[in-house]
Amino acid sequence: MFPTQRLLELAYAAYRVNNGYAKDSAYDHEGTKKTFSNKEIVLYSAIKEFSPKVYIPSDFVPVEVIEQDRENVKIALEHFKRYTLLSLGTDLNSFQRNVFSVISQDTVAIGKVGILAAVPTMIKNEKTESLYLRRLKKDFAESQHYNLKQTVSDRIEILKRIYLKEYGIYLYFAGMNENLIAFTKPVEYNPGEVYNLTGKVKSLEKERETGIKMTKLNYVKIKTIEITDAN
Repeated sequence: MFPTQRLLELAYAAYRVNNGYAKDSAYDHEGTKKTFSNKEIVLYSAIKEFSPKVYIPSDFVPVEVIEQDRENVKIALEHFKRYTLLSLGTDLNSFQRNVFSVISQDTVAIGKVGILAAVPTMIKNEKTESLYLRRLKKDFAESQHYNLKQTVSDRIEILKRIYLKEYGIYLYFAGMNENLIAFTKPVEYNPGEVYNLTGKVKSLEKERETGIKMTKLNYVKIKTIEITDAN
């Protein structure tokens, strides 16, 4: 059993050194391990600290926890406080309930280390989603549908991006003239970026979480906005 608090600190340290969440280890062309996954970093670092007689790979160097990691743990624990009330109803999915159950314990079994290793990216995603939903309710509450098969062309702002791994493309949610649209593209764009878009209306739908009217487009073409010199 490992101390939950320490595992969370290691989880944020792993998230920092890997610049995000790495589910799998990365190897170079010769098959030599180049970077360890977040779960491995947390697990091997904990074993090195609390169970030094247990085997870990000889090329593994334990991650160093810094003050930033400890502060991030405090923020995460504050975030999980809202789970206390949510857990009484049906607002938490099975993964969230599992994480909350583990977080609520003082110590964690070795088989649960992977859950804690995923906490930093989980917290980031939940906060990003919360900001996105607030933006929808504030700026797109009166969103209207475009007409089926209509060709639309205007400036858009990317609001949200989801990578659909099975298809190798991104699903985008964007704002166009205070109306919510959705489309897919294999190219990666970032939330907050602004482009010119032309596309054809494929279907009239509603955003799943808010029920806000949303128009889905296909045959989408996106162009970078050219800034002309006023002089």
